[in-house]
Amino acid sequence: MSTTLNLTEILSSLQDYMTADGSISTEQRSFYTSFRTQLDAHPGAFLPHDIQSLMEAARKEMFEEVSDEEFEAYIDAVLSKVGQKDLLEIKLSADDIAALAQEKKEEKEKASAEIQQQKTRETEAEKSRMEAEKASIIAQGEAVEQLRKEEHENALAEINAARIATEEEIARIKAETKSQLQAAEEARQIAEQEQIDRINAEAELQLQAAEEARQIAEQDQARQQAELELQEAKDQAESELQEARNQAELEIQEAKDQAESELQEARNQADSELQEAKNQADSELNAAKEAAAAAQEDLARQQLEASNISQFIEEEISEEPVQKELPDLPSLQDQTPIHGETLSSRNNQFIRISALVGAAISAIFVFVFVI
Repeated sequence: MSTTLNLTEILSSLQDYMTADGSISTEQRSFYTSFRTQLDAHPGAFLPHDIQSLMEAARKEMFEEVSDEEFEAYIDAVLSKVGQKDLLEIKLSADDIAALAQEKKEEKEKASAEIQQQKTRETEAEKSRMEAEKASIIAQGEAVEQLRKEEHENALAEINAARIATEEEIARIKAETKSQLQAAEEARQIAEQEQIDRINAEAELQLQAAEEARQIAEQDQARQQAELELQEAKDQAESELQEARNQAELEIQEAKDQAESELQEARNQADSELQEAKNQADSELNAAKEAAAAAQEDLARQQLEASNISQFIEEEISEEPVQKELPDLPSLQDQTPIHGETLSSRNNQFIRISALVGAAISAIFVFVFVI
């Protein structure tokens, strides 16, 4: 059973050979493009001899010239995955089949030449026979005729034998062709299976690539996580700084509130002391008012007494005649007080009372000013 290759294996093997030195020439690129076109247009499976035929067709369609050595290297590279038995089949299907076809062609040409020679011989024999018959027609009569028939039958027998041999050869070639077609069908089925396997392998490679991409994505995710953690640390530091600021502001506010509280306490203490001073001033004012009231009462009493004294003097004056000689009045220093008090003492009392009243009024003005 012949081995088949899929399209990916064929092109990958050819690419690996062409790019072995790291570059690809113009001739190689042209051959690759032409060969790819031949592969795309080929129906069915890729048997080894089909691949070689397609490579030869691609070589013929190229504008550039590919050397035999380079072309053989292409073939060896593409068919490197084919077994030794299949390589032998390729050589048979390529060289021996071509040689066999040439041999069959030569055999057909030889058979045709032999038939032609036989015909020529027959013609010459016929001519000889006719000449012999013409020479001996009278003498030999029926014998000559019989000889001619035998020669004719022999010629026909040789022609039939050559025809049968040709038909047998054609039948053998058809049988070989049928066998080759059957082998090609089996190879096509194998190629389809290998193509399925190749697709599965490519799918596994794609899954592997996807896994690598996932790992790369996880690395990117880890980097993003680190950046996120850095940002969170930065945000936390900023938050702690803000909390420290808020704490400092709170402490400042508490200190400010405490200072205001102490100031308020000082104010309250001052107000209390002021209230005590006010109460004391009120007490002193009340005392001054009481003293003023007492002084007024004393003044009124003294005024009443002065009024009584004045009235008494007036009565005394009105009772004596004008012509009465008045005794000399004693000096003020020698004068005895009337009703136990002198006029100067009353004046002094009046002055003291007026001073007390003035002091009380001054205390009232001071109290009002303090409030």
